[in-house]
Amino acid sequence: MQEMGRGVKLTLSAPGAGPHPAVVGWGLVKRIVTAAFLGLVGAAHAQGGPLPQLRAPAGFKVGLYASGFEQPRFMALSLSGDLFVSDPQASTVVVASDRDRDGVADGKAVFVSGLNRPHGLAFHGGFLYVANTDGVVRFPYRSGDRKASGPAQKLLSLPEGGHWTRTVVFGPDGKMYVSTGSSCNVCEEGDRRRAAVWVYDADGKNGKPYATGLRNAVGLEWFGAAFYATNNGRDQLGDDLPPEGFYRLRAGGFYGWPYCYTDSD
Repeated sequence: MQEMGRGVKLTLSAPGAGPHPAVVGWGLVKRIVTAAFLGLVGAAHAQGGPLPQLRAPAGFKVGLYASGFEQPRFMALSLSGDLFVSDPQASTVVVASDRDRDGVADGKAVFVSGLNRPHGLAFHGGFLYVANTDGVVRFPYRSGDRKASGPAQKLLSLPEGGHWTRTVVFGPDGKMYVSTGSSCNVCEEGDRRRAAVWVYDADGKNGKPYATGLRNAVGLEWFGAAFYATNNGRDQLGDDLPPEGFYRLRAGGFYGWPYCYTDSD
């Protein structure tokens, strides 16, 4: 494990591990993950505290894949095996390629700059979708592209302020799912898009709520027909209260915020 300014990029690989059927491009490169402590490493170092340690499962190894980011957040793997990384602090999406498949990026290129705190990334239907803090945009994408071929196409606007991250994923139904966090710690929101996951057509039209009562669902992922989300619960009740939740989402589901929360059991 190596320190990389404000973040750490890690590669986990398991020799002989088979592909997961729900992960596009799983067999193209080694398993690449962003550790949950990405934003903590720089802060711990600046405060003179110990760096957080990562324990890899048996059969996995950890190594440096790419460095030099300001605030790496979300990643998306193209069908050609190029890794796209959002960097909200730098207002960029960067592509880090590993053409020789040795588990180390050959170099980085800025795919697009001048974004508004880009966070979630997703490939779908010949486009790279980017969830900015104020809305979702997309860029035409062809396999191997390392720079956007044209300007952003704005698909939808989202409320700004409060929890700033926005996450975008596509389901097996071809629909676009977008999460927007709350504007507050605990309140009743006036904007229904807040503290919720909404579902849209791929062009951003016909939006409607899919799951609500999620204070800040930062992580979204489909595995087959199952849809999962991580959720940051409310603050100021004490250590580990409420626990941060990991939910299987269902259409029309309500997950408690701001009225109640689940316990650790």
